[in-house]
Amino acid sequence: PVACGSSSVLEDSTVCRYFPCNIFSHTCCTWFLSAPEVFNRLKEINAQKYLDNYSMQKTLVQDQCESYRYLQSYTSVSGVPQDVVIRLKQTYAGKYPYNFSMQKTLIQDQVKSYLELHK
Repeated sequence: PVACGSSSVLEDSTVCRYFPCNIFSHTCCTWFLSAPEVFNRLKEINAQKYLDNYSMQKTLVQDQCESYRYLQSYTSVSGVPQDVVIRLKQTYAGKYPYNFSMQKTLIQDQVKSYLELHK
């Protein structure tokens, strides 16, 4: 088993024992341990939308997990005041809760536009 933090959570190098669907790698496993309520809500939302389409559920949950992790690390951008970044994150988190891919896309677009306007 591969260790995740101080405890061993992986059955092998690519499958995390916390996910019965066996779709997540070590990186998402580490993320899950810090935000299980977000992961569980993402699974619930997509299971309701795509009842018997497990491939779609898997794809969307993975994409949302990646976007969530990205947003957690997105704290500053060169050339953009930190308060602007924080305000953008708060605005889109309020408008699109649990749609981290939408938040990421809109924030990136706003930051790009800000930088172009402030050349």
